[in-house]
Amino acid sequence: MSLFVYQSNRVEKLVERLTFHTCRNPLNSPFAPEVIVVETQGMAQWLKLELARRVGIVANVAFPFPRAFISDLIVKFVTADARAGAIEPEALAWRVLSRLDNLPPQPEFDEIRHYLDASDDLRRKFQLAERIAALLDQYSVYRPHWIAAWQAGQASHWQALMWRTVMTGGLACQGKFLHELIQALESPHCDRSRLPERLFVVITGCLPPSYLAVFAALARQIHVHLLCLSPSGQYYGDLATPWETDRIQARTGSGDLSPEDLHLERVNPLLASCGKTGRALQQLIADLEPIERQFEDFEDPGTSHLLARIQSSILELEAEPRPTDKASIRSDDRSIQVHACHSPLRELQVLRDQMLDWFAADPELSPGDILVMLTDVEAYVPFVKGVFDVEEDGAPAIPHSVANRSARRESPLTDGFLKVLRLATDRVTATSVMDLLQTTAVRRRFGIAEDDLDQVRLWIQNAAIRWGRDGSHRARLGLPAFEEYTWAHGCSRLLLGYAMADGVGTPVHGLLPCEGIEGTATALLGRWLDFVQQMFAALDDLAIHRTLEGWVVTLNQVLDVLFLPDAHEERAVGGIREVLAALRQQQRVSEFDQPVSLGVILERLVPKLEEDLPGRALLSGAVAFCGLNPMRGIPFKVICMLGMQDGAFPRNPAPPSFDLLAQQPQVGDESRRDDDRYLFLEALLSARDCFYLSYVGQSVRDNTRRPPSVVVSELLDLISSRFCLARMSHPLLKNAEPMSSEGARMRALHSVISPQRRVG
Repeated sequence: MSLFVYQSNRVEKLVERLTFHTCRNPLNSPFAPEVIVVETQGMAQWLKLELARRVGIVANVAFPFPRAFISDLIVKFVTADARAGAIEPEALAWRVLSRLDNLPPQPEFDEIRHYLDASDDLRRKFQLAERIAALLDQYSVYRPHWIAAWQAGQASHWQALMWRTVMTGGLACQGKFLHELIQALESPHCDRSRLPERLFVVITGCLPPSYLAVFAALARQIHVHLLCLSPSGQYYGDLATPWETDRIQARTGSGDLSPEDLHLERVNPLLASCGKTGRALQQLIADLEPIERQFEDFEDPGTSHLLARIQSSILELEAEPRPTDKASIRSDDRSIQVHACHSPLRELQVLRDQMLDWFAADPELSPGDILVMLTDVEAYVPFVKGVFDVEEDGAPAIPHSVANRSARRESPLTDGFLKVLRLATDRVTATSVMDLLQTTAVRRRFGIAEDDLDQVRLWIQNAAIRWGRDGSHRARLGLPAFEEYTWAHGCSRLLLGYAMADGVGTPVHGLLPCEGIEGTATALLGRWLDFVQQMFAALDDLAIHRTLEGWVVTLNQVLDVLFLPDAHEERAVGGIREVLAALRQQQRVSEFDQPVSLGVILERLVPKLEEDLPGRALLSGAVAFCGLNPMRGIPFKVICMLGMQDGAFPRNPAPPSFDLLAQQPQVGDESRRDDDRYLFLEALLSARDCFYLSYVGQSVRDNTRRPPSVVVSELLDLISSRFCLARMSHPLLKNAEPMSSEGARMRALHSVISPQRRVG
């Protein structure tokens, strides 16, 4: 069989190849699914729509992610006995945590002991265990030869010792199974009946080298087609960035030699700085065997506007021209726009104005032709509806959809569940309890209507309930143990007011009754006090340390006692129960049976419940608002990126000081910063008519200028080096008043940086 590689700068060209093979060469069995591996859900949805548009219908096509597809192959080709020791990073973290309590006396562990001795907070210890477990799993995928050496006892540093300590009893991470899978696929006795008839893999970023090795091994048994999106039609895998060129000159002591003398060719600066991920992919694919044939189908974007010229220069690897070679562009060219605003809200308001202008200028432009990528979805989503749902004379509301919201943000029930857990470690203020009671599923459980909340707030105010369950609760928080202003004291006053007639006005055993509780209000009081009682009973249960299995049982009980979901909320409940079931599975695999606190459990539950919700339609015919990753590589007429200020993008999470991958990097290693830079380059190349950038560039307080992201600056530098460019700032509103000392009126202003023909 064969491995075919297709490369293009246009994903539409790759789809043409995909359509050709699927239509001209149908599978032998009509019941066998066509398998197309994709990296993002957005690409899967776009491919479905694009294939349906080209051939009329799409059915029986599977779009697995790379890890899911490879995991399925492992199940088919690695024996069940071998897979019995498989352990995921989530379960491995608990196993590492159990070993941190009893570290071996070797001096190699002194650094870890000093870190743990600085605090007795178990959450701190669990966070360290999670970091270690994640790194061990990454080592098994990106450095399997390290793991083999550690397993053989050939290393003595603390991470190797930790590996040998926790990976006992036949346990293994996914890297071991990848090696066994490759061996099984390369065997002449491989059972092809367990494999798809052929496989397509759409690659927009870069896959781990071990994953590409699996696809290469799979190509020995079936036809494997790699469809790769590439910025340039020429090989640039060995080209160096200016920074890398300077470093090479410094290392070789050849400062007097030019980059040309060292055979270091300088190319398009934006491709050099942002294309590291693509360079890695080209290098890895070049090393794959056996490649039957490579196909290239690159399309020159032309010179119709500035955006096309920039894309064309990247395609042809054009280096920086001489200053005298600068070209002119049309004065009305708005194909690349950079807007500096005062806040995320202003960014959205400016974007809406621009969209209305686009729709007025181009009747064929529809909302579904616009993609808006947000560096921080949660920071912008609260304003999206308020800005884009506004209808004015001659300016209708703009249809839009928002993706990449977490389960917690999307579901009030999930958010309410986490609020209960937070209350167990909180002061239990009146405000936080009322926030919980705002959850519809909670009020439904206790028969409290939304109209009853005003009465409940009045009772809390009259009973002087502020915070704390009772005096003993306050004492546990290290504060004076007085009963006044607590929930116990306030509820007793309410019950005393119900039992006594109004107008008494004298304290009874030190309690002053709350008046006005009579008639129909008494039934509501009973339901509300039932809620308070059940809530505090749940908080008592949450205060006890338990094993993981015990926490699963307790948290399921809390969910049943305090929440009554309707049909629309069952999905959220199911998601919570799935996360809890995974916690039970982690205890079984890790054999971790130590009791832990709720704080440790929250360290595991909160990130899981804040993950993006799957299954949301990203391409619905409306303006698509989403995060950075799901729509990468997909073409749109207009692509907008908001929140592009310095420090927000590209993201650069600091690796742990003991991360050996960061200390000894290799081609194909995962890097969030490099991946974000390549994502920016992909967005630039995927825009067909307009590439729109926006960032918070001025302080809303004093109008102090703030720099954009470094990639935005690099793009502007590239434009100014090739074209005559003028930058201008102008107010959003005509006759805008001057800024006050507080800077409030500056919210009405925004600056626009756009290419203009140089005047004079």
